[in-house]
Amino acid sequence: MTSYGNLPASLDDVELPQVLPPIVLIAFTRPDLLQTDLKAIGQQSLLPSKIIAFVDGARNADDQPLIKDCILLLK
Repeated sequence: MTSYGNLPASLDDVELPQVLPPIVLIAFTRPDLLQTDLKAIGQQSLLPSKIIAFVDGARNADDQPLIKDCILLLK
């Protein structure tokens, strides 16, 4: 039988740091998914200290407007 020692039984038993770490987001050509993610982050009771976002460059001309939309959402 496995013993789990003193693991917390609830999130209420977990001590959180005063300043939460940043969240890293990677975006590319899916502003629809990025918008969903940003909305979900904004609805959390504990918000990150900052959001660090990486947006890859375009593979072709069709990617450029989608990448621009991602950058606008992040701003």
